[in-house]
Amino acid sequence: MIRSGELSYFLDSILNTLAQELRPELKSSHAQKSADQLIEVLTRLAAQVRDGDRLAAAQLEHWRQLSRQLADLGGKADGAPAPRGLAQREQLELELETMQRVLLDDGFFEQFTRALEDPSSAESRWHRDAAAASFELWDSNEDSVHVLSVRMWRPA
Repeated sequence: MIRSGELSYFLDSILNTLAQELRPELKSSHAQKSADQLIEVLTRLAAQVRDGDRLAAAQLEHWRQLSRQLADLGGKADGAPAPRGLAQREQLELELETMQRVLLDDGFFEQFTRALEDPSSAESRWHRDAAAASFELWDSNEDSVHVLSVRMWRPA
């Protein structure tokens, strides 16, 4: 069994082998592009394993606040309690999934989108705040991936 703390070491080892030993030996451009895509996917996975909980911890409370505000606007969550013992990243994913389900409710979605026509409405303010939070979350994820990519893509 692989311990969660060791998973990043295994991924780094696979990435180093693929990027520094195998990829330079590939002759066809098709094989090189396929290796590049595998390296990109593994780099993103390694970044999530390495940084996911830290990034989620920095963002989680803001997303919980957005979720409470969405409920105040009339959005109804399914009411299922969050399981105990979830990692920060899993808690954030659960929070995001809950808000998505709320927004996908047809009646609420129609009321919400109508309210967006008024830029000073609470819904418009929520939408702007959620968009800014989304940008911040995905930007921090991309920054995490970039750091690993720079380390991994040293010339062989």
